[in-house]
Amino acid sequence: MNKQAGEGVTMKRLLFIPLVSLLVLILPGCWDRTDLEDVAFVLVTGLDLDQDNNLLIYDMVPVNHKEAKDKEIPVKVRALSLRESRGKIDDMFEGIASGRKLQIVLLGKRLLKHEDWFPLLDVLFRDSKNAITADVVFVDGPVSKVMFSRFPEVPHLSVHLYETIKSASSRHETVMTTLHELHRQMYEKGITPAISDLELNERLELKGTALLNEKGKYVNTLRIQENVLLMILQKQVKKELPLTLKLPQMKKSGGGIFDTDAISFTLSDMKTKIKTAYRDGRFQYDIRIRSYITLSEREFPLDVEKKSGELEKMIEKKLDQQFENLIKKIQKHKIDPIGLGLYARAHEYKEWQKVQDDWGEALSKADIKINVKVKVKSMGPVK
Repeated sequence: MNKQAGEGVTMKRLLFIPLVSLLVLILPGCWDRTDLEDVAFVLVTGLDLDQDNNLLIYDMVPVNHKEAKDKEIPVKVRALSLRESRGKIDDMFEGIASGRKLQIVLLGKRLLKHEDWFPLLDVLFRDSKNAITADVVFVDGPVSKVMFSRFPEVPHLSVHLYETIKSASSRHETVMTTLHELHRQMYEKGITPAISDLELNERLELKGTALLNEKGKYVNTLRIQENVLLMILQKQVKKELPLTLKLPQMKKSGGGIFDTDAISFTLSDMKTKIKTAYRDGRFQYDIRIRSYITLSEREFPLDVEKKSGELEKMIEKKLDQQFENLIKKIQKHKIDPIGLGLYARAHEYKEWQKVQDDWGEALSKADIKINVKVKVKSMGPVK
């Protein structure tokens, strides 16, 4: 009996060993591996149209050879899609083009003059070998101008672009929209897309934020100061925010060239509240912004200690005016980069359902009121 039991255990072990060996052989990740030296990592991808509306694809690939003068190589191909372009780009490099390290996606102005271009990016979302954390940037001009530009102080254009956008975004001068976030904005009916706006003159400059309609067409640009206001309305300001305003009423008539009306301060402990209602056939928004301010610069004479209330009123009036101008621009172009549609859906769902497929039109008729209140918290160490 013991002998038979021992033989049974031995047989089981003999069967177990080949079974484990078979499983090891078919495990994924080994048979289809690609060695690092056989891969050309694409760091920047650009899409644009030529004068005949043919699709142009640009890729930027780093060079790993120490002897190479250029640290990155830009290439351009004409293709029907991003997927097809990768096949053509493979023929130009020693390795297989890969989007795993993709950092920046550039979209040309000629491309964004058209609607419904977003499906061109489908492969970036569908193929898991692509990174969807890359930042999306609108180029105010041809993409080729950026991709083939050379700056002695910028050996890696991809790194420079990423750091420039990241730095400007931290100062609320532009948005930092990833592919994943752009995908959400394109399919979310309660908001319209907004991406960084880049221009190349003598050097690369971030102009602010490019505003797109619900189908992705470029409609306007928010300058840096306007983008700061957008961030406040989106409740994206989590720390102190520096601002500079001009108060015309403080400028003396007939003053000299150094008689200015500028004042700089820092907003802190900011609170933005948005109340939503539906009355008289229109959506109603009551937006209230409350903040403390710390003066950092004042270029006109004023006894702030005695007239702090007067200064607060002037700042409130100026900010109210700037917010109202921003709202007018948004309503004029029938877009919603703030995301007010999200509030409409949350608080007035019955009415939202009726207009969700044409929200831009509904928002353009909405009654939006802005009320800013500030309180001087500090005048600085020197009176």
